[in-house]
Amino acid sequence: MGPAMAKFIALTSHSGELPPDWTERPAPDPALFGLPTADAGSRDDPLLGTAMLTVPTYELDFDALAAAPTTIHIAAGTESQELMPGRAARAVADRLGTELAMFPSHHGGFLGDEYGMPGQPAAFAEKLKELLGRG
Repeated sequence: MGPAMAKFIALTSHSGELPPDWTERPAPDPALFGLPTADAGSRDDPLLGTAMLTVPTYELDFDALAAAPTTIHIAAGTESQELMPGRAARAVADRLGTELAMFPSHHGGFLGDEYGMPGQPAAFAEKLKELLGRG
């Protein structure tokens, strides 16, 4: 889990185009992210198991989303808007013809410091309330 999650974090934290040799590059040291460095033998993490095989091939039904009877808000974090999650959110918002909602902090801006990547949970909550019309 540690080395694989470190590689995943490096991937989602990369800014710009991925180099052609990305998959051959070693994972960063998992300890940099507070992750275990030893392989526990488990292969059941949802982000690294079957989702890793299916998520990249999933295609959104933009016609169905545009026709949805509810408001769909696409959001990104101000600190990660140029990283893969932020760029993906912007592409979806552009395709739907909607404005990208910007939240404080990064991709995990709702988190406290329990995962080593502290966000701004209070500011995130306020932005969410504002966006949902409950501020």
